[in-house]
Amino acid sequence: MNILFLTRKRARDTGGLARFCTALTGGFSAFSWRTSIDVIHVTDATLLPLGAIAKAIFQRPLVLTAHGLDLTWPNALYQTALRWFLPWADAIVVDSGATRRLILNNYYGPVHVISPGISVAQFAHPGPFPLPHVTGNIVLLTVGNLVPRKGHAWFLQLVFRKL
Repeated sequence: MNILFLTRKRARDTGGLARFCTALTGGFSAFSWRTSIDVIHVTDATLLPLGAIAKAIFQRPLVLTAHGLDLTWPNALYQTALRWFLPWADAIVVDSGATRRLILNNYYGPVHVISPGISVAQFAHPGPFPLPHVTGNIVLLTVGNLVPRKGHAWFLQLVFRKL
């Protein structure tokens, strides 16, 4: 299967979306324009208009991977464009049930939830921040930007003290 990946993140970028895009495309060979395209995959909703143009040109199915902030960014023009372009997607993949509920407000096609995971191999060579070896204890770990929408403060204030 030949997939045209449309992304705005590079392997050398930092952050969750960059790691996601690098892992997603890592098992595929480089794209050649001499090869026919079977599927167009847009790795975040901000690129959905470009995906719709590619779909119109190549006449191939369009798959969108959407993330929470893709759907909640509070810009009226962006939200209008999102509502207009979502129906162009033939299928949507989201990273959580909460994101799925958000997208179902404006989209009626198939929505698949694939929760992001981690590679255990990443911990074989931990780099500059080795994780402690803990036996017999429960370790809670969160990885993400410390922004309100991630819920870190909520967890620490309301849940953590009850553990």
